[in-house]
Amino acid sequence: MSDLEVLSIEQQVLLSSVAQHRRIDEHEAIVRQGDPAAAIYLIESGTVSVEIDHLGSPVQVNELGPGEIFGEISFVDGGAASATCVASTEVEVAVFDQRSLDELIASNPALAAAIFRAFAVVLAGRLRRHGAGAGATMTVLAPS
Repeated sequence: MSDLEVLSIEQQVLLSSVAQHRRIDEHEAIVRQGDPAAAIYLIESGTVSVEIDHLGSPVQVNELGPGEIFGEISFVDGGAASATCVASTEVEVAVFDQRSLDELIASNPALAAAIFRAFAVVLAGRLRRHGAGAGATMTVLAPS
């Protein structure tokens, strides 16, 4: 299942028109936590480990595979990368740089709505699988 399957075929074709394809070597960092984020990545083949820094050591919080995206959080909020993404295997990705994607969605409101809906579905799914319970628990237990 692709994270972008909510887009129509026509919208997928439009989106692919601004993609650059890149091959990433195994163990290569694609995005580093805290760095300015400049793109959204769609994994075409291979697997990517999503890691966060905890007390100076990387901790894997997710593993992504073909059809899954990363970099969407920074695209939505304009902030730095929230995690480091490292190729677990050799990886091929479609890269959608911020400027090209901004121009494309500015010219096509229906595509913009579909892309942001896809991001919302991805983020909601990740929260349900990995973070909602832990986040709620940490909030309750945090000292006031």
